[in-house]
Parts: sequence; structure tokens; C-alpha cells
Amino acid sequence: MTMPATPPKDILRIQKLCDEVLAPLYDLQTSRVRVVAIDGPVGQVRLEGACASCIASTRLLFAEIEALLKYHKDPVEYLEVVV
Repeated sequence: MTMPATPPKDILRIQKLCDEVLAPLYDLQTSRVRVVAIDGPVGQVRLEGACASCIASTRLLFAEIEALLKYHKDPVEYLEVVV
């Protein structure tokens, strides 16, 4: 049984939030947390550019994004990195 595809509007909603948090910290042309799928309460993301090699700040970044998701009562509760 295949899982239904994530509606693009859901991915775009979480992507916008990630970009808003990242924009003051990184150049979005070269660094990105790209949302690739949503699986229930989990936003699956791929790290690109400087984000891909920075483990500590990525965890802090995720904490901020996850706090905003919680604040907005979003159905996505946390992020996980996929390759």
C-alpha cells in the first residue's frame, strides 16, 4: 500500500516557515532546509549548503522552527533529516 502524496500546500506552508527562520542567518541561495515530505506529525527535510554541515546550529534551528510550529498549533510537530 502506498502512502498518499503530501499536498503541496502543506509542504509550502512549512517551507515558508523554515525560510523565514533561516533568512536572517544564511543566504537562502546557498543554504536551505528543504521540506521534502510530511508524514503525519513529522516534517521530513533535506539540508543543503552550509546547513548540511553544521550539526549544532541545525539542532538549534530545528528547535526554533518546532517551537513556531507548536505556537501556531500546526499539525507538523517536529522535523527529521532525510537523505
